[in-house]
Amino acid sequence: RAKCRELDLKLALVAARGTPDFLLSSMKLFPRPTRRMVHDAEVLARLPRHEEERRLPAEKVEKALRATIASYRRQHRSFDCRLKWVDSSLAEASISDAQLNIRKESAYSERFLLMLQHHEIGVHLVTAQNGDHQRLNIFRGGLAGYDPTQEGLALFAEFRSGAITPNRLRILGGRVLAVDLVCRGATFAEVYAALTAGLGFSAEEAFSICLRCFRGGGYTKDVIYQPGFLSVFNYWIQGGDLPLLFVGKFPLSQVKNLRESVRHGLLMSPRFVPPLIQDMGRLHAERTVFS
Repeated sequence: RAKCRELDLKLALVAARGTPDFLLSSMKLFPRPTRRMVHDAEVLARLPRHEEERRLPAEKVEKALRATIASYRRQHRSFDCRLKWVDSSLAEASISDAQLNIRKESAYSERFLLMLQHHEIGVHLVTAQNGDHQRLNIFRGGLAGYDPTQEGLALFAEFRSGAITPNRLRILGGRVLAVDLVCRGATFAEVYAALTAGLGFSAEEAFSICLRCFRGGGYTKDVIYQPGFLSVFNYWIQGGDLPLLFVGKFPLSQVKNLRESVRHGLLMSPRFVPPLIQDMGRLHAERTVFS
């Protein structure tokens, strides 16, 4: 029933594209950031800015990604991932079914490659394909409210791979602040000015952030990344079972039910698990440090 309500909201969102109702529908799915979230985002957005060196040609990126895909196929031959280079896209990368779409650039950074390997393939694609092997196929499309946990887990994977840099955190903070301004009625020009003149974002960074949060008429999904990451991080610190989060797509609030479902054989343990999550010794050592 919860999933049906969520799908109704998403259909209303699509129907309202380009109208004032779009922002209202978006806020029902992804509520505006809290005061605490805005405060934390301001701290992140003021982290030092640095340019990422883009030295990797597309050929090297593709070779590394194919090696990553091969490693999952060694876990089970059913793993499917196709690579497609797209001429233009709002997102630098996205998953569409079993296809990884990558925006064409002249060169790519090491951090971007790690993000593709661990965020896009290692979480979004892995959880979708694990969910597809469950008898309950809703775990491929995701239980209601799965988005914050899914994006939080993807950012956690970036963190463990070394892809979470101060610059990445800065961009995430800027996105939350931009969404907050949109919810307050700010215009595209006002948000752009707040990011550039107010927070020191480059023209390219600010324009990209504005495009993301103004698409359709005001899209608030970027608020979920920051709290999602913190919730998954805290789950790990408290000794949570990380491999369980790869059973399919679901919110952390359902972990207890998922654990019971696996124990009773209603759900299978994940067929694919990222190598960084399989290394339990390293996970425990790192958790001890942060605890």
